[in-house]
Order: sequence, then structure tokens, then C-alpha cells
Amino acid sequence: MVTKKASKRKKSKGLKGSTALITTETAKKAASSTANYAKNNTQTLLILLALGVGGYFVYKAVSGINKVGDTVGGIFDDGSGSPSGNTTPGGSGSSTVTVTPNQASGIARILLTAMDRTGTDTQEIYNALRGRTAADYHLISQAFGTPRYNGLMEGIWPAPPRNLTYWLTNELDSTEINKLRTIVPGIF
Repeated sequence: MVTKKASKRKKSKGLKGSTALITTETAKKAASSTANYAKNNTQTLLILLALGVGGYFVYKAVSGINKVGDTVGGIFDDGSGSPSGNTTPGGSGSSTVTVTPNQASGIARILLTAMDRTGTDTQEIYNALRGRTAADYHLISQAFGTPRYNGLMEGIWPAPPRNLTYWLTNELDSTEINKLRTIVPGIF
């Protein structure tokens, strides 16, 4: 009985070896076929390679430009990083800040989400800005930054970076701006 088991093992080892030979032969045929395709279609492959490399460089250039654009401050940014100073376009003076920087970031995200699509959620904008002071608006505007605006929503380069005031005045019509003036006096 021991000899039968041993012979069965030998047969099973033999099957593995022949399977490996078939796989090796198949791989050789595939490599040969690929080499022939490359030899016969050199121009096509070079064009595809050039497009891939060019696309990579365009991607890197665009992502680098977007990073630079994101660091540009809004019209309210006096470089101090604080919400004091000129809080209204063309105006002077300041008011009390009633939101934390984290809250301002959250409100800025809400505002971008409300405007970053076809159709603007004006009620969400009113709710986010209701009861805010001019200094709050300044802090929220700094947190909003300058996302690229293509006329409808957030875009990529070459859409120019725009601040919160620009986004709001382009997303809302005159009636909605007038209502916003009553919600956040002294800003628009």
C-alpha cells in the first residue's frame, strides 16, 4: 500500500510539471505576440506614450496652478489674519466676532455647498449668514478662501479664483441680494 501512495505522488508531481510547461509556453507566445504588435504598430504606441506623458505634465501643471490660486486672499484679507480692520468693502470700522474660526470654516463649507452646483440654495445661504456680524462675515470670508469660479460653480483652472463676496453677488439676483442685506447689514 505504501508503494501505491508513492506512485500516486509521483504522478501528481508529474502533472504539476506539465502544467508549468504549458503556462511557460503560453507566456512565451503572449510575449512574442506582444513584441510583434509593438514592432508592427510603433507609431501608434509612440503617439499613445506621448499623449500619456503630455497628459501627466498638464495634470501636474494644473494642480500646481490650483495650489497657488488657493493661497490668494480675498478682498477682505488685510494680511493680519484677524477679523479686525476693514470688514466691509469701502467701509471702515469693525464689529464683534461671534463665531470661532472652526465655526467660520463650517459656515464657509455650507455656503460653498449651497452655491457649488447648478441652482443656488438661497435659503441655506440666508440660514448660514443670519445673525452674523460684519466681523463674522470677514472671518467666514477668510475661511471660504478663493475657490475657482467658472460662472456656475467651482471650477478648475483657468477659472479665476474668487472670494465669497464675488460668489454671492454672482449667484444671487438683486432681490436675493437685497434680502441678504437685511440679514447681514453693512456687507453688501
